Amino acid sequence: MPMNDSPLHTINCRMQPEPAALERVLQVVRKRGFAIERFGAEHEAGQLRIRLSCSGRRCPHMLRAQLNKLCGMESVCLTPSVATASNERLPGALQVQPAV
Repeated sequence: MPMNDSPLHTINCRMQPEPAALERVLQVVRKRGFAIERFGAEHEAGQLRIRLSCSGRRCPHMLRAQLNKLCGMESVCLTPSVATASNERLPGALQVQPAV
């Protein structure tokens, strides 16, 4: 369930395109208490480039540190955001709808 009143955090990652790489990223985000609001990934120049927006009340720097520990992760960049999950759009990314 999206956390509509929580700050929206945008994370850009570069990692090696290994089997289940995306699943590992999504699992870390979920286990750390964040809800994925938008998600996009592409294979470019031998790397997997991931951009996601997530909401949550926990510290986003902790999430960045945990993502950095993933096998095959090359970089994680956290973009500060003052918007909330209910009012920001991430161009070119998939909109994740809550399960009904």
